[in-house]
Amino acid sequence: MEALSCNFSNVVINSYKNVHKLENIPDTGFDEATQGSFNFIGIFAHTGIVGDSDDLLLLDPEISQKLNEYDVCLEILYQFGKLTGKGFVSSQEALIDSDYYQNGQLMILRKFFSPRIWIGKTIFCSPNDKLIQYAVQSVNKVRERRMRI
Repeated sequence: MEALSCNFSNVVINSYKNVHKLENIPDTGFDEATQGSFNFIGIFAHTGIVGDSDDLLLLDPEISQKLNEYDVCLEILYQFGKLTGKGFVSSQEALIDSDYYQNGQLMILRKFFSPRIWIGKTIFCSPNDKLIQYAVQSVNKVRERRMRI
């Protein structure tokens, strides 16, 4: 399928140059983000199966930085979640600290939780232009509907 590229791994193996702060991160629930370099986006995907651990879907930091649009990045990750073939029943947004990432670790921040090092399964996602365009259009449609209300 041409719309996705997902690598399944237990560790992040790529290093990235400095990632700049995202400007469009919502304030609600991410108060702790000011205490670190939480610059790019991921989501925790839950299968709802007892004993099954969460997966962390991590958007390529360069894409996250390039788009600099929280809702679009989340939409891309939701679409990747569907394309993995795993039956996720819910998900939770997370921010990733680029300083830790660049040192080979994943410091994650979930809404309403304290930051912690992630050691579970990571699905690293890098979308193509077609999927990015779809996500932008989808988010814009939702925003237009909200504006009419």
